Amino acid sequence: MIQSLRSTGVAWCALAQLVFVLAGPPTPHIVFVMVDDLGYNDVGYHSDGSKIVTGNIDALAAEGRKLESYYVAPLCTPSRSQFLTGKYLIHNGMQHLVIDPRVPRCLPLDDVTMANKLSDAGYASHLVGKWHLGLYKTDCWPLNRGFQSFFGLLLGSGDHFSHNYTDVGSGNGRCGYDFTGMDLRDNETNVQPDYEGQHSTTIFTERAQSIIRDHDPDQPLFMYLAYQAPHLPFEVPDEYFEAYRGDITNKNRRTYAGMVTMLDEAIGNLTDTLKEEGLWNDTVLVFSTDNGGVGKRNAGNNWPLRGVKGTYFEGGIRGVGFVTSPLLSDEVKGTISTDLIHVTDWFPTLVEGIANVALNYTDLGIDGVNMWDVISQGESGDPDRMIVFNIDPELLQPTILASESHFTSHFDISYQASIRKGDMKLITGKQEDGDWLAPVESTYSDVVSTESQHKAIWLYNITADPTEQNDLSATMVDVAHELLERLQEYYTSSRFVSPNTPRVDCDADPATHGDLWTNWE
Repeated sequence: MIQSLRSTGVAWCALAQLVFVLAGPPTPHIVFVMVDDLGYNDVGYHSDGSKIVTGNIDALAAEGRKLESYYVAPLCTPSRSQFLTGKYLIHNGMQHLVIDPRVPRCLPLDDVTMANKLSDAGYASHLVGKWHLGLYKTDCWPLNRGFQSFFGLLLGSGDHFSHNYTDVGSGNGRCGYDFTGMDLRDNETNVQPDYEGQHSTTIFTERAQSIIRDHDPDQPLFMYLAYQAPHLPFEVPDEYFEAYRGDITNKNRRTYAGMVTMLDEAIGNLTDTLKEEGLWNDTVLVFSTDNGGVGKRNAGNNWPLRGVKGTYFEGGIRGVGFVTSPLLSDEVKGTISTDLIHVTDWFPTLVEGIANVALNYTDLGIDGVNMWDVISQGESGDPDRMIVFNIDPELLQPTILASESHFTSHFDISYQASIRKGDMKLITGKQEDGDWLAPVESTYSDVVSTESQHKAIWLYNITADPTEQNDLSATMVDVAHELLERLQEYYTSSRFVSPNTPRVDCDADPATHGDLWTNWE
């Protein structure tokens, strides 16, 4: 009798597993969470002197795979363009700063996006949150770039409660006044009046939860949840601000801390909803920041890394990132990857590695690498991998030191550029805010760089010197020359697009469009 029951139990167990497999989607759900301007030091598992609490983020990272050699761009638009296309900035013309909402510029319309590929493969593809890849004509908008739904802001920032944005000094006086308008869309419809007074983090999370609850679990889901927080303006509901009153006296830093904790709570609510709706066991969740913390406004903190948002020091481009999922192998859960991973890698990793969609890298111009086996199985990546972070010939260091002039025969070091190969990372051009900034609530003191303001080249062994305190450019000249030559090769022979920014167009003025930021072509 006991043996019979055991046999029956085994049969039922096998049947239940078969039903579970048949009930799941043909490929995993993908939820990619991107947060805005989060400092490297402002998650609990990196915290050194920071008082910010991120219990949900820490728990998810601890259950998954932390990416501790993960790189993004130093600014919003560049990271997002590379994420969605898998292309280096020098290959899609997005290498110069961010998209100005008054300028006729957007992610090149002939670039195929990750959302295009996943939608074509049968995924339900949704964007919730920040776009910041152009709005001057509707062809540039998310619904025309592969997403089947969009709820969020087209611009790069705005008031978290009113969902209005003011561009100060429009056109350097050419247009005569500031531009102010509403910026919150549900697909293509302006919904700003319906959500005025509600914080962006709240409304984006609630929309993401609504999509999950309404989703057919048999269809694979791709959700790109791009939070606006903790990007300035620093605004948060009072209870989150007050939670840090005893720990942080600086108002900006305390508000920022509240924004991060609000985000942490939102991500906990998001994952709870995935579990409640039965999607979690078939979901891969990726967490990433778009660039380093702002730093000098006592907001996002990157300690002990050098530099801040906008620089190619580690504080500007070393991303906070992890992948968590029940689908990861048991061997990698709770571990750290130190393999070089770049934001361009997400296109092939998610589309080819997870969704199992074949990619023609040459036709698509993909620079990224499929890192899924490295992340999910613990396989080793290329120890000598090279990543070109950027080459921007419009952002110049106007004066070159005589002691560095010999480098110019290999590459114009006045250009702002950066490249890493294996352990070695090279930076050139103008790099402002190259200090080491401690959290204002800590017992540490800032370390102010004593370098010449005209310095234009730096070389670091990042593995040995992750805080970039020992510049090797004068002692490892051959390595510097090699990396400069590689930059020159990319600059002259790759599919380079000039980053010349068009002039501000006065027709972008929201006042001529019902006080709404919208297309004008």
